[in-house]
Formats: sequence, structure tokens, C-alpha cells
Amino acid sequence: SEDPDPEARSLAAAVLVELGCEAAIPALLEATRDSDAEVRLAAVNALAAFDTWPVRRAMARLADEDPDAAVRQAAEAGHPLLQELRLLTIHGVLHLLGHDHAEAEEKAQMWAAQDEILASQR
Repeated sequence: SEDPDPEARSLAAAVLVELGCEAAIPALLEATRDSDAEVRLAAVNALAAFDTWPVRRAMARLADEDPDAAVRQAAEAGHPLLQELRLLTIHGVLHLLGHDHAEAEEKAQMWAAQDEILASQR
């Protein structure tokens, strides 16, 4: 948070998760309170790799309170950006193929197709 450049702060969050060490969590939690939405989003994406009580609490706060929709959505999803983009792409393609989720039965069919495609990519 010392660097005045938001891109540098975002990159720092990404590098911290690459270290794969829980020692990075305090710095990432601090980054969730950054004034720049891109920095908060990078922190959320990095924190998705860790399942600890402080991380879950921060994710819940961001999902409820963050002023940026992308940060709220990423915090609510609780998984890394690449996984969210994969999900959104598959979801959009299913819509283009005629799937919908306005009704419960349609939603069940669409979610089943979405889950099947996601499972095949693991």
C-alpha cells in the first residue's frame, strides 16, 4: 500500500499469491481496503487461494460492501479470476445456444450443463 501506483499494488497482490504462503495473507487483507478497485480485485483473486477465517470474513465484507461490482462479485464467488472468467464464458455460450434460467426447470438444466462442461475441463 506504500506505492502510489495502483498497478504496482495490484501486481504485488498477484505476486504474493504466487508465493503460495499463508504469510502473504495479512498483506492481501490490507490490500482489500485499498482505495483502487483494481487493487482490491487483485487481492480478492489472490485470497481465493486461501481458506482461513480472516479470509472468509474479508470476502463476506467485500461481497456486501465494496463499491465496485466486479470486486463484490469476485468476493462472493470466492474463486480465482480465471475460474470466474471460465464460468462466465461457458454461461454466456449456453445462453447463445438457447439455454435460459428464468424458470426452475430451465435453471436446473442450464446449471447441469454448465457443471458438466466445467468438470470436463479440470
